[in-house]
Amino acid sequence: SGKTVMTGYIVQEMSAKSSPDTEKLAYFFCQHDNEASLQATTILKSIIKQCLDQDEKLYDANTLAIDALLESPNDLDGLEAFLSKLVSGLSRIVIILDGIDECSNKEMKTTLKSLRKLVLQKTSGLKLYLAGDERITDLVASSLNPIHGMNTGCLEARIDLQALVRQLVATKRQDEDLVIGDDHLHQEIVDVLCTASQGM
Repeated sequence: SGKTVMTGYIVQEMSAKSSPDTEKLAYFFCQHDNEASLQATTILKSIIKQCLDQDEKLYDANTLAIDALLESPNDLDGLEAFLSKLVSGLSRIVIILDGIDECSNKEMKTTLKSLRKLVLQKTSGLKLYLAGDERITDLVASSLNPIHGMNTGCLEARIDLQALVRQLVATKRQDEDLVIGDDHLHQEIVDVLCTASQGM
């Protein structure tokens, strides 16, 4: 869906611009057809691993704690505590999560509760980006008190989405993945895709 594509672009852009020496970037995409990806513990483990993979010194300084986690890899309290310790020691980290709405209500609330603990540390360098459907809006607002939120159905997002659809359709035509016999159909295809997307 569109929000996942947009989140992918954001990850790609930030990966190209950020340096692991000054900024850690961790991202996770929940997948409705991958049960493990819908678990809060899987999400936290992925964020932790990405932080450690980007910094050998950070890994070396935490070998004992890592060994303890490996003995109990699904210990939510242990994962939360270790991630809190990691984040508090970083000057800047951006965590991007897409598709939390794919999780069960229990796992979604557990994940947001874990993120809330990070936010309550008031680590100035922590930035969170969460993408999901309207089911997470109230939960995110009440648990994380976000600075900024955007509904993909708003005017600004619709304009961006239309530009994205136009670009993707043009690229498909250029690559001959989409062949249109009548040029009048090009705009009709763009219009239908934008309308059918319903902000997604």
